[in-house]
Amino acid sequence: MQTRRPYHHSLLTVVFALLFWLIAAPVRAGQYSQPGFYTPEVLKLANGLTVILKQRGEAPNVALRLVVGIGHDDFLKGSKQTAHMLEHLLYMGTSSHDETEIDRLVQDHGGYSNAFTGNEETIHHLDIFNQYYLWGVDFLFELFTDSSFSEEGVGMAREVIGREDGGLPSSLHRWLYQLEITKPPLEMAFARLLPNPGYQFGLETCEQISRADILAAYQRYYVPANLTLVAVGNFDRQELLARIAATFGALPAKPGPVRTVWELPYPAAAELDGTFAPLLDTEGNVQLIFRTDGLLSPDFHVLQVIERYLGQKIFEELRFKRGLTYDSGASGYSTRQWGTLAVGGSVDIERMGEVRGLIEAELDRLRSGQVAAGEIDKSRQQILLALASGYENNSAFADYYAGALGELQNFGQFRNYEDAIAAVTPARVAEVAARYLRRDRTITVLSTPTITIEGLGGLAGLAASGAVLLGGGLYLWRRKTRRAP
Repeated sequence: MQTRRPYHHSLLTVVFALLFWLIAAPVRAGQYSQPGFYTPEVLKLANGLTVILKQRGEAPNVALRLVVGIGHDDFLKGSKQTAHMLEHLLYMGTSSHDETEIDRLVQDHGGYSNAFTGNEETIHHLDIFNQYYLWGVDFLFELFTDSSFSEEGVGMAREVIGREDGGLPSSLHRWLYQLEITKPPLEMAFARLLPNPGYQFGLETCEQISRADILAAYQRYYVPANLTLVAVGNFDRQELLARIAATFGALPAKPGPVRTVWELPYPAAAELDGTFAPLLDTEGNVQLIFRTDGLLSPDFHVLQVIERYLGQKIFEELRFKRGLTYDSGASGYSTRQWGTLAVGGSVDIERMGEVRGLIEAELDRLRSGQVAAGEIDKSRQQILLALASGYENNSAFADYYAGALGELQNFGQFRNYEDAIAAVTPARVAEVAARYLRRDRTITVLSTPTITIEGLGGLAGLAASGAVLLGGGLYLWRRKTRRAP
């Protein structure tokens, strides 16, 4: 099991020629959408459970997703791993099966299972051979209602999550981290981008979270009104609905939790560099990072076009044209309420100022509307082409519905992403860039290693030379003292 991390994009070089040919044609979003993609069947059962169904016979499998409205952002510092621990514990044994048997059962039914805890939701995945989709519902129901939550399991979850996070930090590490001496610059930037303790993760561990805390969270959040079951694939609708009604639909109705939305002002501009983080590396890193609004914002799709444009433009400028960096571009991450957009890359330490200037110049072009309309059209077209090939299988459909539940809950439907991207204009790009990518809100990270690999080699050389000189001196001194009468 793992926590959900910010996404990133890539562009395959082999499709460049096709892209440039298509850019000359008008953008017609409808040609990229699979029929009915944005209109699955949505049902609300009497106990509050939401069910999303999409029948597809293209492949002999069914993708099931159990989405629970609980994530890191529902907890304050000291308990932010609660949802993650709860996710793990659901797979650590029930009254009928231990953890090993659970894993083998999934494989014996041609399935794959995993789970992810994000900022706002926990998603349980099960892809199963279509002959066993009813067993898949029963399996998820068993985990949901019959997990043991034993003290032994709680201890094991702490150990597993500790290993996922690289081990428990020492007292010295915590102290230095709090002083921002060993705190990575990007984490320092995140603290300024989201200036509220409700969003601060830091060196969060599970040590303070008790079994009682986990049970309280389970009883509050794992209720039908806070639950969505997604099924996509080759199944019999009536048969599946009957099994869902007999399992999840039979759970008693309980009110859903009141989710906390923390106050989140926009940050003031800041420039950051870690004191001893990173300690050792080969080059520096330049990042200009901005806070944006989130997935439900009317600006979200415009920001997607901006991210795509900046990602390719910065990559082409810094790598292809100037050879300043190998790894550069733009990446974004969004929750329902907030998002971030980072632009930059790794670079030789001596060229960091030059790279920063080039990025700032490109951001100025965006804000002032100087980017040619054809370049914006190119970015839109690239997104649409990627979407056309990105949602081909049942698992991808199910993941989309699970990840876009905020749209369904807030707007009553899934928004047509292709139509929204196709509607982005150069004027809107300039407007949104001026709103979010402001100089007075830029968090600039200039991350330089304390010691470079070259510097380490130099230090090793000096140490070796010193050792030779010292050894030679001792040898001569001993010879001299032996000859003395």
